[in-house]
Amino acid sequence: PTAAVFALLFAICPPVWGDDADSFGLAGGQSSVWVYERTKTPDASIVLRFAYMTPSRSDPASRSDPTSRSDPVFRPVWLDPVGGEIRLAAVRGDHLHIFFRDGTHRRLWTGMSVSQLSPELPTPSVEVDLPNKQVLPAAICGDGSTRTLWAIIEHDTALKIIQNADASHEDSASDDPIDAEPNPARQLVLPTTAFVLARYDGRWSVDRAMLPELDEQADHLQLTVHNGRAIVIFTAKSAPRRYLFSQSAGPDLAWTAPEELQLAENQELIRAGFVDEQPTVLIRTDADGIGRFGTLRLVDERWQTGVYLTPSQQDLSDLPTPIVGAFYGSEIVLGLMDRQSRVAVGRWSSEDGRMLQEFAPVAALVPIPHARLRMWIRQAIEFGLAGVVLLVVFLRRNEGVVTAWPLKGGQSLAPHSVRLASFVIDIVILMPAFLWVYVLLGLPTDISDLQDLMNSGGTLPGGTVWLGSIACSFIVATYGALFEAFRGATPGKRLLGLHVMCSDGTRCRRRPAIVRNFLRLVDFQFPPVLLLVAMTINRQRLGDIVARTVVVCQGTQSPPTSDADGPSAEESDT
Repeated sequence: PTAAVFALLFAICPPVWGDDADSFGLAGGQSSVWVYERTKTPDASIVLRFAYMTPSRSDPASRSDPTSRSDPVFRPVWLDPVGGEIRLAAVRGDHLHIFFRDGTHRRLWTGMSVSQLSPELPTPSVEVDLPNKQVLPAAICGDGSTRTLWAIIEHDTALKIIQNADASHEDSASDDPIDAEPNPARQLVLPTTAFVLARYDGRWSVDRAMLPELDEQADHLQLTVHNGRAIVIFTAKSAPRRYLFSQSAGPDLAWTAPEELQLAENQELIRAGFVDEQPTVLIRTDADGIGRFGTLRLVDERWQTGVYLTPSQQDLSDLPTPIVGAFYGSEIVLGLMDRQSRVAVGRWSSEDGRMLQEFAPVAALVPIPHARLRMWIRQAIEFGLAGVVLLVVFLRRNEGVVTAWPLKGGQSLAPHSVRLASFVIDIVILMPAFLWVYVLLGLPTDISDLQDLMNSGGTLPGGTVWLGSIACSFIVATYGALFEAFRGATPGKRLLGLHVMCSDGTRCRRRPAIVRNFLRLVDFQFPPVLLLVAMTINRQRLGDIVARTVVVCQGTQSPPTSDADGPSAEESDT
């Protein structure tokens, strides 16, 4: 009872730690801006949280009072847990397109904004992957005027797009209303350039070749497109401070010769985009350890100084992550992670640099209290289960839990190592059934795809993981119950000379076999319960304690000693 009360205290005490955000990102477009963070939850799983802001939800109060700390404009998008490392993100209309490290292309939209308390959370739509999934685009951006996603991809992938355009169109069934009339794939004869410019509007198609100077040595690549006019900014790895830019007015027009974008030694390019149909870049200038943000605009083929943003009143030194920026219509949005690992966002006007909203934490990314309550309830169930186990052990203490059972001659309790080896053998036998469940749930069947998922820190949808674990657990329980009810042991146990025995010394029967095996579901849900095997004198699991069974092995009976046979004839005469 003391142990049960102790477990109950752990269950009702809420955890004091929170989610640990380790990275974040910001992506903006003409009609929406998105912010996301990658967090590690208390149970060590990786979760991505998203929030968006649209013009219809702009708050007039925050515009009139820049020092307001409230954040009423961002709305959360709660999803079925999606983990992994986001390498590229771009906004296309009200949609956010993200590319994970393994090449998976997913899409979110503002209509996915549902309550976190909904019984079923949506999963981001998986779009048509590029033909070469192992090669990520070099850069992506959205075109606010045509609602098209643009990407710089390598040459071989572009050739596969052209060859498989029809097949890609058949497989690209999408519920996106802006994908209703996708543009046909352009059947181009590509020159031998390292990269090409591709477009996505429901399916991938090749739009134009990139300039020859853009090769594998390019770095700090920035792409921006507006109404078909494309501008690319890049550096060479040999000269990381020398920015070059080139532009192309359309698919049938060549790229201009690369020209240098003059930046001072203390300036850094943050983001490129179009503001009011004018090419604009966001730069950061460091002076005396203080960073100040401003813009450069391309006017008459020359970059000219735009505006400098009103400095923030907050101390922005010694931040855990750098400040990122994005263009949101005629606004400039800056994002940072503060010292409490919270994502904060501020807004400025791109016309005069006036502050519209001071940096404020994005409350939409913080889990609501009900979500943390759900975690406490789950912990209460787990610790309560531990209390039930300890209570069962206490109530059965006089039925063979703390006293050794009498065994027949030549029998002994099965060693832990032998029992573990027999379980491994049974699992190997059940591998085809596990593989069938694996395929049925639509999980990756290619080992390389699974390795990419694990290397990128990715996680599978929570519903899929739950169904898979429950299905595999029931397969193991049913397998053990059938063999032990009719044969007294599973093939793994029989191969190593083990069998299950009831408390009366007979072979395991149907009811004890069903009870002891289906209580394995508790072992799988709460693995510390398996410590009972080492804690009880008869080496019993929870299922063995409830079903009153024990696993024994058949040994060799040693010959009786003379003392055991009684005194000899001579000793009797004496």
